[in-house]
Amino acid sequence: MTEGPRRLGWGGEVRENEFAKLNLTLVRSTGRVVLRGTPGAKVYRDQQRLGALPLTLDEVPTGDVRYTVQANGYTPQVLSGVVPRQQELVLNAELEKIPYLSAGQPYENTLRDEICAVAGREWYLLRLGGEDEGLSGIF
Repeated sequence: MTEGPRRLGWGGEVRENEFAKLNLTLVRSTGRVVLRGTPGAKVYRDQQRLGALPLTLDEVPTGDVRYTVQANGYTPQVLSGVVPRQQELVLNAELEKIPYLSAGQPYENTLRDEICAVAGREWYLLRLGGEDEGLSGIF
């Protein structure tokens, strides 16, 4: 411990073994988050919808952030980063389209393996190809 008076930022002074009453206002440091990517995709934080892309969030507390971006027909994506104090964090979410077949659309199974299909609320495991090159399903 240093002997003698200690200078404080406002010009006051506190001597050793003395007390000083301070009135402080603590302000949380914030930054901005800019989310870009697939237009119209919905942005969520902790299952709460924040809006749609493109989206700018002001006054975001500094530190770690995590967002989920999703849109119908696309694979969801999780974005994360660290919001810097009084600066901007830019996150990009270019979602990938989920390939699907429409009724009557030709399909060639190049994997000769199994695929999953959905009809209504039911899931099916389909075995394609094989010795008889037929289509079988587990229902």
